Amino acid sequence: DHPRRKMSTLKDYGTRVAFRAAIADIAKKEVDYTEGYNNNTKYGVWFGLNHMPWCGMFVSWCYDQAARRVGCENPLMGVQTRKGLAGVTESYRVMAGRGWRVLPGEKLLPGDIICWDHDGKQGGPGHTGLIAVAYTAVKFQTVEGNTNTAYSRTGGSVCLHEHAFKDGNHGTLLGIIRPTRKYTNNV
Repeated sequence: DHPRRKMSTLKDYGTRVAFRAAIADIAKKEVDYTEGYNNNTKYGVWFGLNHMPWCGMFVSWCYDQAARRVGCENPLMGVQTRKGLAGVTESYRVMAGRGWRVLPGEKLLPGDIICWDHDGKQGGPGHTGLIAVAYTAVKFQTVEGNTNTAYSRTGGSVCLHEHAFKDGNHGTLLGIIRPTRKYTNNV
């Protein structure tokens, strides 16, 4: 018999810090993962929606793996499904409605979720990724699934990207989300 490991809680600051670090570490280790034919990925298989655009499923998978590693709850559970998010623009609306939005100029943290909108229509196509390293509030590194090194919308793999907001022009940026705000207003 093994004693049950006590579940950590994201209400605890140390657990939140460990959780965010785990998300970034797990995501970085996935860089260069390449999809199979017709969006075939381990993230889609895990999520139950294989052969579909998978950037949101990648983010959800990283959150799930980090929650397991740290031994805490996963704040993405129930955002869109019991495993997290798949549709970016609709999930962003839900998460922003829960008060999880990172405000302009606010310090970015590893594990924050960045969301873009490709067509400006509610529920339309979008893209998402994870903040891996935040250099400043306007310059950061992301790990994104279903993308490529050319930043095009054709997808294909998990890539590391550098981003910088210029003069407040965020292009198609919907916003940045911090799901751990569920547990505190700050981090």
